[in-house]
Amino acid sequence: MGMPSVNGPRPVLYMEGELPSWDVKGRLADIKKDFAKRGIKWNSDYFNLATVQQQSDYGFPLLHKEGGMESVEEVMEEISKRTGKKVYTHLDNISSLCSGIEENKAEAWAPLMAHFIRLKNKGHTITYHHHLNHQKYASGSTMQSRGIQMTIRLRKPDSKHKIPMKGEKAMQAVVDFPKWTLHDNSKHAQEHILTCDEDQNWKKYPMLEENELKIIKFQEEGLSVQEMAEEMDIKEKTIYRKLKRLKDMEVIKDEKKPS
Repeated sequence: MGMPSVNGPRPVLYMEGELPSWDVKGRLADIKKDFAKRGIKWNSDYFNLATVQQQSDYGFPLLHKEGGMESVEEVMEEISKRTGKKVYTHLDNISSLCSGIEENKAEAWAPLMAHFIRLKNKGHTITYHHHLNHQKYASGSTMQSRGIQMTIRLRKPDSKHKIPMKGEKAMQAVVDFPKWTLHDNSKHAQEHILTCDEDQNWKKYPMLEENELKIIKFQEEGLSVQEMAEEMDIKEKTIYRKLKRLKDMEVIKDEKKPS
């Protein structure tokens, strides 16, 4: 996604608290195929998957209860010892892995946040999925955000910003960063739209205006500037100006000059 890598790949512990194992394994198989297609080596020792179906009849220990995060940390330390690197752990999602947590109460989050901060200070990385409330912020007490360095929010684009895409399985989302302690002013922290087509090709777009999205579509269809101006009922010089902006942002390629 155009973001810098810090010290290369890290071993991953991915905990899935809802989806059945066969579904997760199917998605993982697709990712491996995509890696192979792109010539990227897949290191199986670096990806550690834990699903609720792999556990006993009781499932995962609740992470906000006594012994919950301790059991996760034990696995993380084993992976770290085996690979020689600190571990990136992703919890998907916090509601299912902390079932019953009184998320609107600060004291309910406090033990969990204390564990996360301690693991962070040991060099590990913890991320978790959580749902948005009606105000489009993370559900529950703000206590959870106090120890977090980065919050990434995904939401559906409105009709003005939605990018035309082909295929029923194509995906797009508006991505922004309500909190990013170290890089609030970074170019990477700017709000953008992330898309994924049916062939699992990912692309990042800046937030574009409705007429710019139309220009992208018309340019892909091979329309001339004159034809675009007629279709959109705007001046040709406006089309040229917006084409230049889109090319400067590398949203479209400058393969040939429009006629």
